[in-house]
Amino acid sequence: KTFRQGADSSIIANGNLIKDGQSNLITMAEDFSQIPTTYDKDGLNKIVDTYVDACQIYGSNNVVALLPKRAKKQNADDFIICVETVNPVVQERINPAREGEYSRSNRVYTFRKGDRVMQMSNTDTVANGDVGIIEMNKEPRTNLIYAKVDFGYEGAEAVYYATDEDFSNLTLAYATTIHKSQGSEYACVLTPLYECDGIMLQRNLLYTAVTRAK
Repeated sequence: KTFRQGADSSIIANGNLIKDGQSNLITMAEDFSQIPTTYDKDGLNKIVDTYVDACQIYGSNNVVALLPKRAKKQNADDFIICVETVNPVVQERINPAREGEYSRSNRVYTFRKGDRVMQMSNTDTVANGDVGIIEMNKEPRTNLIYAKVDFGYEGAEAVYYATDEDFSNLTLAYATTIHKSQGSEYACVLTPLYECDGIMLQRNLLYTAVTRAK
C-alpha cells in the first residue's frame, strides 16, 4: 500500500508506466505535468520561476528540485544546469541577502539565516542526507560566525557548525540530486531533465524523482 500519494494519484499511475518503460505518461493531471524548457539561461530561469510559484502554493520548505547531476565536470566557463547552479539562483529568489544578517561560505555556497541545508557526511549527531533549517550567529568575543541547524528530529538537539571543516559538510538543499533524495518526500517536486544528461537518463532514476512527490 502506498501512503505517500492517494490511491487515485497520477503520480502512482505514472510511476508504474515508467517502471514498465512506457512513455505515454499522464501529463495534464492536477498532480503531474510536463513543462517544456530549453538548456540555456532562459531554461534555468523557467525552472526557478516554476520553483518560486510552487513555494507560494506549498511553502518554501515543501518544494525541491531534483536533478541527475550535482556539479560541473566541464570547463568552469561552460553553462550547465545541475544542483550546484540551481541552488544559488533559487536562494537569491526566496532567501536573498539582507543587510545586517550574518552569512558564511564554503567552497560552493554562501549560507544565510533561513536557508534549507543538507548534511553531506555522517557524524555522531547527524546523518548524511539529513535536511534542516540554518541559523547564523556571531560569537561576540571572537567575532566567529557560526551556524545552528535544526534537523527536525523530535527531541533532538540542534547541531552547531563553527569550523571550515564543519561548513564543508553542508550544502544548500533547495535542489539536490535524485540519488540523494531516496527515502525523502516533498509536497512538490520539480525534475529538470535534458538530453545532455546522457547516461543518467534511466527509468529507475526518473521513477525515484517522480515518486518523491506527495
